[in-house]
Amino acid sequence: EPLWDGNIFVYEDKKKDNKSLIGRIPVQIKGKEAKLLNRKQTTFRIPLTNLKKYRSEGGVMYFVVLMRREEDGELERVIYYNALLPYDINNIISRRGSSGSNDRAVVMKKFPTDRRGIYLCCKKFLEDRSNQDYNKDIIPYELEIDKCDSVPVLTIGEFYTNKNFNVIDLSKLALDKCPSIFDIERKDIRETWFFLDELITMISRKLDTKGDDPKEYRPTQVFMKYIQRNTDYCGLEYRSSHSREKDKNSSAAKDTCYALFVTNRNCLDDCERDMKLDTGKLQLLMKGYEQKKVKASLDLVD
Repeated sequence: EPLWDGNIFVYEDKKKDNKSLIGRIPVQIKGKEAKLLNRKQTTFRIPLTNLKKYRSEGGVMYFVVLMRREEDGELERVIYYNALLPYDINNIISRRGSSGSNDRAVVMKKFPTDRRGIYLCCKKFLEDRSNQDYNKDIIPYELEIDKCDSVPVLTIGEFYTNKNFNVIDLSKLALDKCPSIFDIERKDIRETWFFLDELITMISRKLDTKGDDPKEYRPTQVFMKYIQRNTDYCGLEYRSSHSREKDKNSSAAKDTCYALFVTNRNCLDDCERDMKLDTGKLQLLMKGYEQKKVKASLDLVD
């Protein structure tokens, strides 16, 4: 085949009959000599013409095998991969390459070596491809990439955490918890209540990108850094800027948001669970995601 080296067929069970077939994954396999094999990731340049063809066909599982000849003549190999789905390919193509470049450098990560990890990785590819629903043209592949940027696409991910954790709840402050102005003994608590009420409003306030100065948000950023560095809390729960004003002092706030102290390194694909799970840190594992068209006039800034 001109652009593919074969397919991976994923089955629900060991029968491997047509009834248990989940789907087919096109694959491309490349080899590359390297002095250092034990690395977390590597890069490989893929021609733009190939990427566009992969995109129009719903994606590809791209493999790069790093190889090194040992002194005893044995060939050592480590397999890396990237599950290139249409949305990911669009992002790769849209990156600016060097002047006149007709290819793009694509990051490859280690491919699982255990049977369960391989199965979950392949199954996730099929699930994510189904969520992107490329046959229904969620992403307009027929357009040139410079026009695709004007088409708004909303990506929604579903995550779960690797352990239980605590957050500071600033989503609500019950009105009946505010001490009376005539309660002299609890005067300090009353002042604290109003401070927290103002803080909740400040954190939830919507930023007007056309007029507001982003510097106004720096105090809340400093506050979050203090919580992260000096407490055992893993994040903050707060009211969305789109929540109703009358819910401000409700004991059951609606439209809440969460800001969690999780770095990019600790955001994992579900298929990486067995390899990278670390209960010493808070990690987010993505079960899947889907993409939907949104109206250009829809305000998504929170």
